Order: sequence, then structure tokens, then C-alpha cells
Amino acid sequence: MTRPGSATLPGPGCTSTELAAALGGQHFGSEIRLQRVAPLEDAGPGELAYAERDVSGGADCVLCREPAEGQTCIVVTDPKLAFIRVLEAWLPERQRRGVHPTAVVLGTLAEGVTVGP
Repeated sequence: MTRPGSATLPGPGCTSTELAAALGGQHFGSEIRLQRVAPLEDAGPGELAYAERDVSGGADCVLCREPAEGQTCIVVTDPKLAFIRVLEAWLPERQRRGVHPTAVVLGTLAEGVTVGP
């Protein structure tokens, strides 16, 4: 028997309902086709974000602890951990390693560190 949320996650282009089932979460709101992940403050249509408390923002779907009125949500026990699982499933390894060409780094980075734009 597998624990809730231990299933293989569907990739970009899945629906919010499919992702909720794979994460072992509960879906609230309209079914959304999810294409990308984004920080809550920058998220827009087709994007998934996570929120520890306030779910306000432009994300089509938010991973959160409690449903929010008027917002498509996937309610999970630990939204941050669920978001990390989605990131690991959706972003190819080559995109998660190294320093993004537009990043500005002042100082020395430890081996294996990743810096995004």
C-alpha cells in the first residue's frame, strides 16, 4: 500500500484534479489545466503556486492548508513540501543545476548550488 501523495505526479498540462489526487490532497474550485509553477506573487493563468497562509494572487491554482473562497485550491497538509514535489517532477534536472545566465552573484557559491533568474 502506498501512502497518500506518494504516487507518481502527472506532468505539466495535467488538470488540478489529477494533481490533487496524485498529491493525496483535496481539490476545491474549478478544474484548471496547469502548465507551469510560479511564486504566488508572480503567478498567473495556467500556473500553480503555494501559500502558507494568504492565497491571494493571480495563480489559477494554489496549494494550501485550507480552501479559499473563489480560488481553485489543492488542500494538503504541507503546501511547501507538495510544491517541492511538483517542482522536482516538472523541472528537468538540467534546469535545476548551476547559475542562471541572468543571475547576479556577489561572492562565492558552494559546490552544487543552484541560482535562478
